[in-house]
Amino acid sequence: GRSEVTRDFPNFSITTPTLSLGERFDWTPSLRVSNREQLKVPRNGEFAYRYNTVGATLDSTRLNSNSRSTTLDFGTPFKIFGFSIPLNLTVADAENNTPVRIQVVDSLNPEVRNDRIFAKTFRTTVDWSTGFSLPQLLPTTLKLAPQVSIENVGGGPYWIRTEQSGGKYVHTSKRLSYGATMSPTIYGLFPGVGPVERLRHTITTSVNYRYAPATEVSREYLRATNTNPIGYLGDLAANNVTLSLSQVLEAKLKPKDSVTEGKKVKLLGVNFTPLSYDFERKKKTGQGFTTDDFGMSFNSDLLPGFTADMHWSLFQGSVLSDTSKFKPFRTSINASFSVNGNSGIFGALTRLLGRAVPTSNPQVERLNAGPTDALENRVASTPIAGVTGRNRQYNLPQTQGWQASFVFSSTRQRPPVGDGQVVTVDPLEYCQQFQTGPQANPFNYQTCVDQQSVNPVGPDPIGSLTPGGPFIRIPARETLGMNTAFHITPKWSATWGTLYDFQSQGFASHSVTLQRELHDWRAIFAFTRAPNGNFAFNFFIALNAQPDLKFQFDRQTYRQSGQ
Repeated sequence: GRSEVTRDFPNFSITTPTLSLGERFDWTPSLRVSNREQLKVPRNGEFAYRYNTVGATLDSTRLNSNSRSTTLDFGTPFKIFGFSIPLNLTVADAENNTPVRIQVVDSLNPEVRNDRIFAKTFRTTVDWSTGFSLPQLLPTTLKLAPQVSIENVGGGPYWIRTEQSGGKYVHTSKRLSYGATMSPTIYGLFPGVGPVERLRHTITTSVNYRYAPATEVSREYLRATNTNPIGYLGDLAANNVTLSLSQVLEAKLKPKDSVTEGKKVKLLGVNFTPLSYDFERKKKTGQGFTTDDFGMSFNSDLLPGFTADMHWSLFQGSVLSDTSKFKPFRTSINASFSVNGNSGIFGALTRLLGRAVPTSNPQVERLNAGPTDALENRVASTPIAGVTGRNRQYNLPQTQGWQASFVFSSTRQRPPVGDGQVVTVDPLEYCQQFQTGPQANPFNYQTCVDQQSVNPVGPDPIGSLTPGGPFIRIPARETLGMNTAFHITPKWSATWGTLYDFQSQGFASHSVTLQRELHDWRAIFAFTRAPNGNFAFNFFIALNAQPDLKFQFDRQTYRQSGQ
């Protein structure tokens, strides 16, 4: 309904096998280029409209913006006399063609910030990195690997140009970094209980130590990135430790006979994202943690397809400034799992009830295969009620039994602090196309609102490439989705999907689909209901061998105002 375009090309990559130049020199070059553009994206914030007067009436026009991001990565690692030396060159160029107000740090008086409006923002970076690793020590226990690398001071790119530098390239400094990594694995064996012969607890760790001397960052570089030199910590000496941790609890079941070996089952797996602590920063600010985003994920074989993860923002403010505060804030929770009649938990219940247990093979065959696939593809490509996303109601059961999946998602942003500009982006603006104009349709509008409330689509809002611009805030989302598929009879199958939005405290659209096998034909009955009472009914029958031979009937109703 809008003229916006997201263009993701040209993208290409070139890789080669290892080239041996002599007996002791190996070279493995690679090249990757990517380009992404967002065109005609509606603006947000204070520069979203152009106002004009038509006669005695004040009118406004919504304006659009464009953005582009291009990257080039050239890798030329080589191995000489058994030493691996990585060498990479990265060039990135981005431009956001939209007006933006930025709080610019005064270079003469860094305590003062001045508001300036830029017609566009751009950022070009050129960076190269290299280093080498020594042979691993104690490979069977600590797995200790010494490392030496050349890194940029401050953590940013080596060369950079922005609108803050007037388009002029400025560079930071390089410094040698010395470190070592060890990744020992710790095992613990425990006696089992009941059908479990033994339990094994595995802890896999990776500890990285790094030291780099203090080096000054030029004022020109800080000005190009609009960074306040007061309280800047990027030029401190690096003396940090990074810890990565994962653990798995496994159970080995007792074998059924003396020939076969007992099956191993993962009871619980937990992975943590790396966490870094800097001793020099601790001396300077009293706070040594340098990791901003921290998360953990869970998985288990007890629930097939079960995954869960949680993430926190640890600091309020930038970790490169001494004004940041350690204040953990949860940013996301995601969890999903799926079950069917062959899942282990239902097999255990079946044994308790004394009934026959279905096959333990989790791979189940499709009920219909071969010529019916053409019809499924045909239905999947047919937009219903103007929104192709609603074709999920045609997801047909693939098994003779039943299956169900559940997905919980919660995302939110840390509330901004300070006197900076905040622009709130309402995803529901995407649905305005269905309220007025030639595409006005109450049912499509409600369906779009349901979708955007729980799973926004469309390009990201175009903001600033330079720190100090407005903070783009997106409303929090928290949803629980469920989809189930089952067979009523050998010829009748059904699916039901729904989604609950905790923010609006209501259900999104319910979708119910019935399918009937008619030998060479297939009939599909679909019903969708929105929270406001609007509903749609679709009937579709087609020949399996030739889906173009079909009959389709659609019916939609709208709630009348005032009823």
